[in-house]
Amino acid sequence: MNEDEITKAVVALDAPSVRGIDWVFNAPDEAEYADEFDYDDEVDPVVRKRTEDLTKGLLWRASINLVDLMFDDLAILATSPGSDDLYVLGMLPRRFAQHYDVGFARKFLVAIVDVTTRITDRWTALPTVAHELALRLLLNEAESIRADVGIAMPGDWRSNLEQDLFEDLDHEFLYDGRGIEQMTGMMPMDIGSWFSPFSPDSRPAPYATDATHDGELSDDFDS
Repeated sequence: MNEDEITKAVVALDAPSVRGIDWVFNAPDEAEYADEFDYDDEVDPVVRKRTEDLTKGLLWRASINLVDLMFDDLAILATSPGSDDLYVLGMLPRRFAQHYDVGFARKFLVAIVDVTTRITDRWTALPTVAHELALRLLLNEAESIRADVGIAMPGDWRSNLEQDLFEDLDHEFLYDGRGIEQMTGMMPMDIGSWFSPFSPDSRPAPYATDATHDGELSDDFDS
């Protein structure tokens, strides 16, 4: 087994831990799977399984890296507010950079963890713009790992995941400098709406949402 095959084997070992996106690979028939992953003829079951395992393994490792790097961003912001030397937050739309303070970073960290939990446990639709951006950055990190270790993937594996995991790709407009996030027919995407649930049925982690609840807890708890 050569070095490239050893790398693939190590990455694929993490695949069983990524159960939340099993449904993405359960294509109704091999023809559809072949079309999605740009195969020419019948799908080799071995190739099919290897592609699934490598995709899951890359996402597992990217999940760990992204959370670790987000902790680094938080540490930098705690001592140097307004720093431009940020990795994760540096991948967010730059025109909102003045809003990326410690409070924002904490909420975004929870959104990232929320997304990684959906991938590893049980997938549910992404509930906020922040979660969509977190998934985008997670895929960025997975692609970076894939390139760094030289793993070849069939077809456009990332776009296939995006098609299944995102409801739409409207969040990409946030990277456009023309300020078109308020276009008619789009969900509000100003930064004040990033942590607002898309609907009453959305289920973000409590810390990663702007949803408020009436009433406050009292400091006194009567028995």
